[in-house]
Amino acid sequence: MAPFSKTCVALAWNFSAECYGVRVQGTSAHFRVLASWRSGPESGESLSGKLITGAAELKANTADQIVAGGGGSTGGFMDIAVPALRGDEQAQALRYELVRYCPLSLDKILWGYRVIGKTEAGQQHVRLFYLPQEEWENWIEAVRGVVAGVDILISPVAALDPVLSGYDVCFPADGEGWYRDTGNGFRDCAAAPAKEERRFGIPEGALEAEGFDPGSLQQRPMREQASFSSAVVLGMYGVSRTADKDKATWLRLPETLRPRRNRVAQTVLLLLVLYLVGFGGYHGAKYGLAALDHHRQLQERNERLKERIAEARTPEEQLEQLRKVKTQLEEASISRPSLGECLLSLTSRTDNGSWVRRFSWQDGKMSIEVVTEKGDVNLTQKWEESPVLADVVPRRRKIDADNRMTINFRLYADDESGTVQSGNSSSNAADGENTEEEVRQED
Repeated sequence: MAPFSKTCVALAWNFSAECYGVRVQGTSAHFRVLASWRSGPESGESLSGKLITGAAELKANTADQIVAGGGGSTGGFMDIAVPALRGDEQAQALRYELVRYCPLSLDKILWGYRVIGKTEAGQQHVRLFYLPQEEWENWIEAVRGVVAGVDILISPVAALDPVLSGYDVCFPADGEGWYRDTGNGFRDCAAAPAKEERRFGIPEGALEAEGFDPGSLQQRPMREQASFSSAVVLGMYGVSRTADKDKATWLRLPETLRPRRNRVAQTVLLLLVLYLVGFGGYHGAKYGLAALDHHRQLQERNERLKERIAEARTPEEQLEQLRKVKTQLEEASISRPSLGECLLSLTSRTDNGSWVRRFSWQDGKMSIEVVTEKGDVNLTQKWEESPVLADVVPRRRKIDADNRMTINFRLYADDESGTVQSGNSSSNAADGENTEEEVRQED
């Protein structure tokens, strides 16, 4: 057996209160009966009591898939082809089909369906099954005492395909009728099989099918083995891939009947969802508060910028202020002749017999030492006539042995504002007078 096989405990019963059970191990393609159980009407137990005993005899536990169902003709099925629809649309379409084919009123039945596959035309092959509501309630009460719980309640005929696909199947414990394969997984019900070889559940015969190992059933009498066909079909269906998928579209079981593993899984899932919601909510709220605070800070900064912009001067005001500053600078600026202009003026007013031996310039203030061979030199008067000189002050005279005279002058460039001339003339004139007196005393 494949290492990934599953186990299923299947319980089936009929109108005669006969109960059959098997424990099946397998995959979707290979099946083997590990154990079997049977209880006839002679036991005197109730149907519920028999199923409790059978589940215990077969050692059913929450690790097994538990499938149960009753046989007989109280319900009905139909195979139909419908367009591929989704969810509620498909349910509405199938409800319409039930109104057409079901002899009972829809308010008196419960129904479910299985998607078997696709037809050659690309439509969905759906098997509809309906059961009187009263009979469904009897099924619920029959399995209520099974300790391990029940995964799905389904009729053996509804569980066919892909289980035993291509076989004509009979359930001798429920009657002598055959559920014949008419091709592409569709079936009908007839008194005799349509196939000569591929038949399963031949009355008083062995159970034989491709991929099926009867296992412990071979220990039972040949005529008794066929009676287990309904339970075997449910067991094979329980380990197939379609069993879990069909729970979404089949008749829903009460929560209390489901295996405890499902409730534990649902509880864990619920706690996980709550944790994720709480975790996401907490971090979402945290992020939202941080974003809100950041937004508030941006608004405050925006308001401060608006206030600063409102307080700031307009460009026209700034230009007017610059004009005032420029005017003040122009009024306060001092305009005086350059060094070149002063030298040119001095040169043009100096005789050929005189020459400059030393000259210095400092911000319009000049110191000059002149040497002349002429005895009567009036440089002071000539230089004062210069339009670029504001003040000429002789400082010292000296006559050497060669009868050459050396004169020190201090000159001031003319300041158009008049500040230099008025500020320095009096002081330097006094200084000049003192100097002249000193020179005459020396002479």
